Amino acid sequence: MWGLEGPSLHPGQPSPALEDWEEASEWTSWFNVDHPGGEGDFESLAAIRFYYGPARVCPRPLALEARTTDWALPSTVGERVHLNPTRGFWCLNREQPRGRRCSNYHVRFRCPRGCSPKTCGCPNHILLGSVVTPSGRPLPGAKVSLRDWPGTVATSDAHGTFRMPGVCASSQTNVSAQVDGFSAGTAQAQANSSISAVVTIVLDKLEKPHLVKHPESRVREAGQNVTFCCKASGTKKYSWFHNGTLLDRREHRYGAHLELRGLRPDQAGTYHCKAWNDAGSVLSGAAELIVLAPGQPACDPQPREHLIKLPDDCSQPGSGPAYLDVGLCPDTLCPGPAGSGPRCGDAGSRCCSVRRLESRQIHCSSYVLPVKVVAECGCQKCPPPRGLVRGRVLAADTGEPLRFAQILLGLEPIGFTSYQGDFTIEVPRSTQRLVVTFVEPSGDFMDVVRVLPFDPRGAGVYHEVKAMRKKSPVILDASQSNTLPLGELEDAPPVGELVLPPGAFRTADGEPYSGAVEARVTFVDPRDLTSAAAAPSDLRFVDSDGELAPLRTYGMPGDPTEAKGPVYPWRSLRECQEAPVTASHFRFARMEADKYEYNVVPFREGAPASWTGDLLAWWPNPQEFRACFLKVKVQGPQEYMIRSHNVGGSHPRTQGQLYGLRDARSVRDPQRPGTSAACLEFKCSGMLFDQRQVDRTLVTIIPQGSCRRVAVNGLLQDYLARHPPPAPADDPATFAMLAPLDPLGHNYGVYTVTDQSPRLAKEIAIGRCFDGSSDGFSREMKADAGTAVTFQCREPVAGRPSLFQRLLESPATALGDIRREMSEVAQAQA
Repeated sequence: MWGLEGPSLHPGQPSPALEDWEEASEWTSWFNVDHPGGEGDFESLAAIRFYYGPARVCPRPLALEARTTDWALPSTVGERVHLNPTRGFWCLNREQPRGRRCSNYHVRFRCPRGCSPKTCGCPNHILLGSVVTPSGRPLPGAKVSLRDWPGTVATSDAHGTFRMPGVCASSQTNVSAQVDGFSAGTAQAQANSSISAVVTIVLDKLEKPHLVKHPESRVREAGQNVTFCCKASGTKKYSWFHNGTLLDRREHRYGAHLELRGLRPDQAGTYHCKAWNDAGSVLSGAAELIVLAPGQPACDPQPREHLIKLPDDCSQPGSGPAYLDVGLCPDTLCPGPAGSGPRCGDAGSRCCSVRRLESRQIHCSSYVLPVKVVAECGCQKCPPPRGLVRGRVLAADTGEPLRFAQILLGLEPIGFTSYQGDFTIEVPRSTQRLVVTFVEPSGDFMDVVRVLPFDPRGAGVYHEVKAMRKKSPVILDASQSNTLPLGELEDAPPVGELVLPPGAFRTADGEPYSGAVEARVTFVDPRDLTSAAAAPSDLRFVDSDGELAPLRTYGMPGDPTEAKGPVYPWRSLRECQEAPVTASHFRFARMEADKYEYNVVPFREGAPASWTGDLLAWWPNPQEFRACFLKVKVQGPQEYMIRSHNVGGSHPRTQGQLYGLRDARSVRDPQRPGTSAACLEFKCSGMLFDQRQVDRTLVTIIPQGSCRRVAVNGLLQDYLARHPPPAPADDPATFAMLAPLDPLGHNYGVYTVTDQSPRLAKEIAIGRCFDGSSDGFSREMKADAGTAVTFQCREPVAGRPSLFQRLLESPATALGDIRREMSEVAQAQA
């Protein structure tokens, strides 16, 4: 339709993007000389020639195309625009429906161009070409065109070849080819004789997009604005969905960004994007939008219930374990101070956290236990969660570490494993699925591809990755039929056979190969449980709609009533993690606990956002968690509970005040009967929350039983003597020290690990403590390696009266027994 000053486009009409222009012509580059404001957006041809020079646009353009800066057509965003190839483009705000304003447009022009005599003026010459993949496979049906002559001038045959008569051999023209499923390619023709030229065009397979940025959850008040962002690799288009319903592109005018202005309550819910091209599509993770009513608090000041278990001696006799409600604040987002502008991230991340603590005292059997409980919650500034993954890569057969293996995150190298095979990966933000590849440099092991689970809330996760060793190569004759058995069990028949008929092997260019072939077949036998750990850890796929889904299973009945526990759908992981104790769940019981932890200032190590700044906090720095362990050896026939009692030692504001308690049960050494050891956590010395003065924690190790200290590590004893002040008066049944400020090591019986995750720091320190080394890792206790202190514990003889009864009945005999036991202890210490 033509307006008064040229063709005008109504919503729904196609833009004149004439890619199939019959006359030989080409498009110019894009121009943008004006920005929408005032009456609208104006891209006049005169202004373009003034700013860019008259040579950039031909004197008589054939057509004009306009798109928004988000690459949307005017018809897509529903705007009325005017186009005139000889005058330019303009969009008037007053002509837009429902009071809309014009988008920011850029334009390009199509100019005539013919095939020059230098290129196409040789009737006796010929151009011979081929279209292939990077591996040399021919591509039939490719549309071939010349740079100087738009439009298809030839099509490749079944062998991927084509002929173009009339092309001058010396022209060195650029030849382009395109075929469905592959990206377009261009190559320059080269003369191979006086009348002929050759060209080979290599086309790469079109890759489906993958997301590099997912939309993030937001909280806003009604009337504020919000922007969701999505970014995918490669050439793609975007669609946005609200609660699973496709949003109208014309109404919201979105691309990679979705901006919602003047939010209403009905716009709350989940949002996700879809990116696609001709090769496929991919869906982003869902982001939740919470729209608060005016005056509605984003964070309930009343804390939720959070029960912690008190020490056994703090409960009433016969009443079972005692619990105390210390409260917690839900780890939920809060709106920004002034909403959001057109940006992808909020300026300051705020979440619901502890605003005020209250001190209380719990009266136990022989002491008073201090505790701080949450009194009020509020919106506070909180650091963004950092997913952290650590672990080791080991050989599946021998357990040897894979040293200096390259680590790939997708296709991007991010580092190497250490000499011990250790690795640390910080999960990029918005990552939904962490796919990691380990490449061993010697080539003796298969490349290990793993999908490593991680906690998006910031808690660390430790993985032990097993790598399969490559099988020895076998020599095959490509001209004959070959059979390779599949199976790893020596005394069992193979699971299957790999049959290779004659002529099955080909060279890189697709030609049959008839020589000797060196082949390796590494097979994961499902009957061999030792190789199960080396199998892929994630069996999911991306369907045609771009959605990640589990592999289909058959013959596995499901009860819909169990969807809320104890079995949850794989999509409901967060719901499972936050389920109340009253929800249906599996129950596992153990008669005796092997570990107990108590903090005066409560902290959930699985949720770093629950950290509260306080001088009595066990972890004084939420950005760096330092875990300290002491290895305690016990000589005795049983396993014994051992406690570490941690109080302030040198800081004037915390001296004598409790930080926390740790109980751990000793673990037997399988190689040494009658000997066990415990890896006992204690609070590290160092700066407290105020970062003003260090505190050397007073740590007291107390075995629970009839035990005496018989030995102390000499290096540790010497260190404590050279770093005063000494610990208070020593009890021979305990061990006390002012914890060292230095990290020390296994030679002292002290194990210290610093990490960004408290769980990972403790996991690694315990593994080193079990192994008795500063760089090893073990799940089996080595009681004689790297110990700090040794206790000797005795079981009371059955029927033997207590010491008090013996003193009443026979004082002389009882005192003689005491002198004899003390003499034995002195000899053992000597």
